[in-house]
Amino acid sequence: MNLRKHILAGLAASAILAGCSSASNVIPIKTVNPAAPGQSTLQFKVGTANLFGTATGLNVVSTLRQPNGLSAVLVSTPTITGAFTLPAANGAAGSGADGYSTGSSGPSKLEIATGGTIEGTSQTVHPGTTTCDGTLPCAGGISPNVTTFGQSGGVFGMGLQPANSTINGVPASFEPYSFPMYDSTGNGNTMWGGPPAFDQHKNGMGFRDGLSPLGQAQGNQLGLTAFQVTANPGTYNMSVQIPTGFDNNGNPTFTTVTQSATLASAAPLPTVTAPALTFDGQGGASFVSGALPAGVTEEYLELIDIGPGTGGPNCQGALGTTAFPVYYTIVIKAAGTVTLGDANGPNSSAGQGPNALTPSPSICTGTQNTAALGAASPGDTVLTYLIGFDYDAFGASYPNSNGSNTPLSGISGQADITISAPVSNVSP
Repeated sequence: MNLRKHILAGLAASAILAGCSSASNVIPIKTVNPAAPGQSTLQFKVGTANLFGTATGLNVVSTLRQPNGLSAVLVSTPTITGAFTLPAANGAAGSGADGYSTGSSGPSKLEIATGGTIEGTSQTVHPGTTTCDGTLPCAGGISPNVTTFGQSGGVFGMGLQPANSTINGVPASFEPYSFPMYDSTGNGNTMWGGPPAFDQHKNGMGFRDGLSPLGQAQGNQLGLTAFQVTANPGTYNMSVQIPTGFDNNGNPTFTTVTQSATLASAAPLPTVTAPALTFDGQGGASFVSGALPAGVTEEYLELIDIGPGTGGPNCQGALGTTAFPVYYTIVIKAAGTVTLGDANGPNSSAGQGPNALTPSPSICTGTQNTAALGAASPGDTVLTYLIGFDYDAFGASYPNSNGSNTPLSGISGQADITISAPVSNVSP
């Protein structure tokens, strides 16, 4: 399924539908309120996050969908409040997807001073306004306007993303937030969903088949959002401000939808360890999965192929590691042998038409890289992460869930998660 359709689509969203006119007819401008009864559903759950076995944090799972499962909005401004303690060090203004966002680098000074708040910057702040990261009015009377999510961060069909539409009608960014946000361990990374688990066109190549119009997107959005904060038991709230149109004076109007969740226990899931891969010498790899840890009902094995050395071209062609890492995701439900096939790599025939589909090796060997690059080259380096859940994260994701209500928590009522430290593997 198309990522644009699932994540950022929904013209019955907070957009104003422009009309057109001619001598014979007029199509009036109309607005659609996504907060009107039956138009959308906000879901919100929280849980603990065991971060690499060395830190703890808060896991946040959210969706804002129409009844048909598509994103209910193109633009939204979220606020999360609750019994958590933010880190003392603030992030840098402009380090996120827009100038008002601190993104994954840390909370803003205002959020730290307020305490128990992670928020976005209202769309009423005109682009180009001087940034102000503080707790008092800045020069010229400007109020503090720097936040974690900035103006780019919103809640969509599959979680929090810096994907709010800009004045040009395109998302601010297709890149997910780093997982986890506010990471101080150095182990955080960007997580995209890839084949074999996420394979929207069913051709084994996932988003790297070259058939998607979203060239900047490197995979499916996993909806993973965790923060390296101290999460305490208590009530947590998410409020989402959504633009609905303009009043008679031309001023923007908004509505707010809210949802609450409870963190009953701050006890994290057990620490998990990412596996070392066994390469088959043809482009594939495998490992033997043991029994799932106590409390874990599902795992993702996330593989991030960064090419030979620390990146650069490999045997996969133009859609390979030349510009971006290549991502693979395997869902683990029970003990057994887990395998990544030899040919789940990017389409080496991309650009030659919709029927030109030639998968490349999933993980290039040194021999394959040397043959493709014309010079002696090592095999690809692959980072592996193991992510454990106590809820059905895969079942809640696109395209597996296509409704507005999908279970986002486990039997405890929480959405707990555990992520391993990365393990570096080098293909022979």
